[in-house]
Amino acid sequence: MDELVNHVVDRWQAYAITAAFALPLLVMLRRHVSAVLLPLLEIMLYMTGIQIVLHGLVRVVRWFKLETAMHHTDRADPGWEVPLAEFWNLAAYNPEWLFYAQGAALAIITFIVLRCRPLRTQKKPKPPKPAGKRVISQRQAGAWRG
Repeated sequence: MDELVNHVVDRWQAYAITAAFALPLLVMLRRHVSAVLLPLLEIMLYMTGIQIVLHGLVRVVRWFKLETAMHHTDRADPGWEVPLAEFWNLAAYNPEWLFYAQGAALAIITFIVLRCRPLRTQKKPKPPKPAGKRVISQRQAGAWRG
């Protein structure tokens, strides 16, 4: 985390110039940009929730394994861990398959978000109503009569 803060502090001018050029474009194109950014934000929120839940679940399972070990056997710590901060670091996962399980969860969440809430550009337009005899309600008919 300190590396990230130091990086931003060292290059704050470049970030400020980039923001000065990018913000007006984002404001002008907000209808098109929001159609992409909002589903990405939703996927990020879901993945953050899954990361926190998986971290807590692994800690509880690790604690349970240590506390339920038989007294005549050695209580060896399995060292199971899921990182919260460096979730991209494969070496920090112990058992390694948890990293791949999170990748599968990311794929499933992305599919569900894009399938259930498609982008505006993906929505099919509604077909026009067929031209036919217009049905007038009793209320409209009474207004015509005076």
